[in-house]
Amino acid sequence: MEIFLPELMMIGDSMKATASILEPKLLRQKAVVQKQGTVVIGTVKDDVHGIGKSIIATMLMAAGFNVIGLAVYVPNSKFAEAIEEYEPDILALSALMTTTVSMQEEIIKYLKALGVRERPKILVGGGVVTKESADKMDADGYAADAVEAVVVAKKLSPSLCLEKMLVMEVDNGKHLGHFGVGSIADQYTLLRFLILEYSG
Repeated sequence: MEIFLPELMMIGDSMKATASILEPKLLRQKAVVQKQGTVVIGTVKDDVHGIGKSIIATMLMAAGFNVIGLAVYVPNSKFAEAIEEYEPDILALSALMTTTVSMQEEIIKYLKALGVRERPKILVGGGVVTKESADKMDADGYAADAVEAVVVAKKLSPSLCLEKMLVMEVDNGKHLGHFGVGSIADQYTLLRFLILEYSG
């Protein structure tokens, strides 16, 4: 699949604009959605990609999670500080580049050394992350796309409920790929769905 940089920048700006519309409404909706738990999510150090991470954060909020976003290029110490401050049920680590997947494993080792590894469940994903690499780095969960991230997070959350899960089929059944980095058409289809679903 070929994506040009201007298109990637455009979808990133669209996601930010959409999130600014949706987040206040999603926060109000939490009163009627069963709470799932708290998720701290961020893109690992040396990786500046945040589009997919932002989409997942929005979808987790829609599913009832309290989401703490740490932006991109997050150093290990910031993840550890967030665990201390927010005591999350899940720590979600995103890495899009082959050169930054190793940072996910480094963070897990760092948390083990601090003695806080067992406190949150760790969910990993990204364009180049695989189930095999997730198992190797001792992550608790892996998601290949944004929809699966919500499903896996619900399984990892101690406040799991059996309510109807949010499942969005995009582009004739193809889900948003690799933590949100699908085709440009898929991205816009998802954004339109979210706006129509939650802006009424």
